[in-house]
Amino acid sequence: MNSLLQNNFYKILPFTKDFLDDVMQVEMSSFKEDIFPRSVFEDLFVNPNIIGFVAIDKHNKVAGYIMLRYAGEEAEILTIAVDKPFLKQGIGTLLMKYSLANLVTGGIKEVFLEVRPSNLPAINLYNKFGAKKVGERPNYYENEDAFVYMLKLE
Repeated sequence: MNSLLQNNFYKILPFTKDFLDDVMQVEMSSFKEDIFPRSVFEDLFVNPNIIGFVAIDKHNKVAGYIMLRYAGEEAEILTIAVDKPFLKQGIGTLLMKYSLANLVTGGIKEVFLEVRPSNLPAINLYNKFGAKKVGERPNYYENEDAFVYMLKLE
């Protein structure tokens, strides 16, 4: 299995069907509400405008994942999550770094995402990459609004 990007502890690989069960487990443990159903992840494998990556550890355990959708010169981060035992180890940063580099190579100029105002770790991650809050979506989540962030790519 060839890695696309790695550090001393984790590899970033394309999200393939082989990782789906593990990604679903991370999804369920990461998000108590607003869990993407399995069908959304399965779309990754048939929709050419959706890409995804997983971070795996040396035992091939999925430590985190990211899914993005793109059209024209814009992309949207659909979801990103890191499994609880792997938090605070730079996995979200590694996934973002690889994904954004991939989008730049593909000619993407702007990336959008929605995030719960209460999700400070995610907001801090996006800010680290230069994302700026550009709006809000009332009642986007079942019990909370969403902040809309945009990141310009160069």
